[in-house]
Amino acid sequence: SLALAGAVTSAAVWGDSSRNPAALPGLKSGKVFSEGVAGKFTNRPAVAYRTLDGQTYFAVQVRPDLPAAPVRPRDIAILVDTSASQAGNPLETARQICREVIATANESDRISVWTVSTPRATRNLVRGGGLKFPAEAKTALAALEAEYASGAIDFKGTLERVAKEFDGKATRDQ
Repeated sequence: SLALAGAVTSAAVWGDSSRNPAALPGLKSGKVFSEGVAGKFTNRPAVAYRTLDGQTYFAVQVRPDLPAAPVRPRDIAILVDTSASQAGNPLETARQICREVIATANESDRISVWTVSTPRATRNLVRGGGLKFPAEAKTALAALEAEYASGAIDFKGTLERVAKEFDGKATRDQ
C-alpha cells in the first residue's frame, strides 16, 4: 500500500505530465523534466529555483540513515470477490494471485483465503478457519477452484469478520 501511495502522490510532487507545459507558470522554455523519479534534483541536498516573475522556491532533502527494519512474519488475509461481476477471467486471475501469494509466503507467515459474496456464502476457505501457515493454507486452493461467480457481495460485513482473525501482535505484520 505504501508503493501505491507513493505512486499516487508522485504525480503531484514531480509534476503532472498530462498538463500542457506551456501553461505552467514560471517556466521559461515550457520544458517538462523527463528524468522521472531519479531526476536532476535527486542527489542534491538543497535546491533553490527562481521563477521568471521573481519568486524563489527552496527545498532541502532530509534523508536519515536508518537501519533496515527486521523482517517479521506476516498475517495475510486474501479476499476473493466471487460476485457475478467476476465471472470468467477476473475470477481466474484472482485464483492465480491467491496461488502465487501462498506459494511465495514464508514458512512463518499465516494466511486465510476468503470468498466475498452474500453474507451466507462468505467464508474462510482454509480448512479449520482462521489464519494458517502456508502449507495448511493450500487447502483453500481446491475450495477456491470450486467457487463460481454469482450474486452480490457484502464487503463491509466481510471486512468485519476478517478483521476478527487478526490478533494484533506487534511481532507480526498484519
